[in-house]
Amino acid sequence: MPVIDFSNVKSARYEPLPEGTYLFQIVDTEFTTSKGGHEMLEVKLVPQGDDFDNRFVIERFTFPHPDEIEAGKVMGLPFLKALLEVLGYELDGEVDMNRVAAQMVDEFVTCRVMIEPDKDDPTVKYNRIRNYSPANPA
Repeated sequence: MPVIDFSNVKSARYEPLPEGTYLFQIVDTEFTTSKGGHEMLEVKLVPQGDDFDNRFVIERFTFPHPDEIEAGKVMGLPFLKALLEVLGYELDGEVDMNRVAAQMVDEFVTCRVMIEPDKDDPTVKYNRIRNYSPANPA
């Protein structure tokens, strides 16, 4: 087992960002599966500025199964659509989400951030994005 000097290593534990509006950069996107077995897009957003050393927010957009869409269950699609509209994507008709997810990386967006308790452990707090707006409003 190696000997490690942790005296210059910052802990990975961070408090949530204070509630407010922040400029974020999208630094990564990944398709994964939710606990309920639905496809899901995870978007990693990093707040811009010196005060946010190594902090980030993960937004998860869950996709309904085709039969659920027919039944009117849209899950995370309205929130994903709001983000994509702010980023300027054309959303008429079918959209290749693999292409869009790849193109989103390095984009900037302004987000209003809230703090919410974890559903399983209310003592744990995390950030939740509640609103998207252009990074450079005209």
